Amino acid sequence: NGGLLEGLTTNFFVVRASEDTAQEVQTAAPSDGVLPGVMRNVVLHCCEQLGLRVVERAPNIVHERELWEEAFLTNAVRIIRPVLSISKPKGIPYEQDEAVHISFSYEDIGPTTRRIWQAVKVELERRAIEP
Repeated sequence: NGGLLEGLTTNFFVVRASEDTAQEVQTAAPSDGVLPGVMRNVVLHCCEQLGLRVVERAPNIVHERELWEEAFLTNAVRIIRPVLSISKPKGIPYEQDEAVHISFSYEDIGPTTRRIWQAVKVELERRAIEP
């Protein structure tokens, strides 16, 4: 159906335009079958702190891709990895439930992903020094 849920060890997020033109952060919900990772929860907390609306529904590459402004993956080791591109092997439409190929680039990080990343770093430092 085109929904992107997660990677083998990552959660997938997009920053997208909403109907009222405000930005929102979208990621699949645990009810979609994704693992509610520690870093995923930190990112959701930081999005709320930054005033970003969060939508917990699988981002859909078939029907909503034109709304995506940025994308990133999270996990406990690499924190946030900005997504540069998403593609399928030639000849396989996105509607088929097959793996996609994702490319990364820290040099091309979007402004909202950068704000989230900075907030996450501050939050992780805060948590590290709390007793």
